Amino acid sequence: MTSQPSLPSQGMSEGAAFAQKAATLIVKAGLSSIPLAALVFDIGQMAVELANARPQNRFLNDVGERLSRLEADAAVKASSDPLHANAANAAMRALLTETNENIAAALARAVVELRKRDLSHYQKSECARIFASLNEPFLHGLQTSSRYSHGQLTEAESSLMDPNADEREQLGLLLKESMQVTSWPSILDQLMWLGLLEDVIDAGVIGEPDYAVTVRSPTKLGKLILELCYEDQSRPLLGRFKQEI
Repeated sequence: MTSQPSLPSQGMSEGAAFAQKAATLIVKAGLSSIPLAALVFDIGQMAVELANARPQNRFLNDVGERLSRLEADAAVKASSDPLHANAANAAMRALLTETNENIAAALARAVVELRKRDLSHYQKSECARIFASLNEPFLHGLQTSSRYSHGQLTEAESSLMDPNADEREQLGLLLKESMQVTSWPSILDQLMWLGLLEDVIDAGVIGEPDYAVTVRSPTKLGKLILELCYEDQSRPLLGRFKQEI
């Protein structure tokens, strides 16, 4: 992605620096509405305490940079589009608890790509609501499930696979080794309930490893979310096996 404004490190915390320039960033990102400005201020206050300003800074700057490449007055037009504001609002709420800038980059791309898509008001609103749920494990689980289902594993990931193990064990091991979370089965279930993974109920096999998971392909909505977030969906961009852009 293009370079983003740095956050001063001398005499000012990252959070304080972000709060100071938030107004400029939200205008650049086409988000000059009072609710969004208030939200950014809240994020800035939280960032001062949590030193977690970089994801929000990356998000707003990336949205602004992407809009500027569309057309000269794209930010002005976006500022009067409530769907753009809603999508960005939802994405920024998801970033409140994130520290990985790759999530910010993916959500920034998603917000601008959604604006470019020829979709109905309801479809865009549906995507915006999903953005609010896209934390790092959720997005990683969605992309990894898709890549596993389509045979797009990297050499490093494939080296983990036991050819004699069933697909539940293979995907479960891949997720377990790529990102340590409390329960991948529950995360994949939640992605299914959000409508992002196919509705498959699989009780598993008696005696299988506890990391085994139900293998599900992305739904139409899940595929759309991945298309919005990633230019190349086949490359892992989160977790242990991520490939740098």
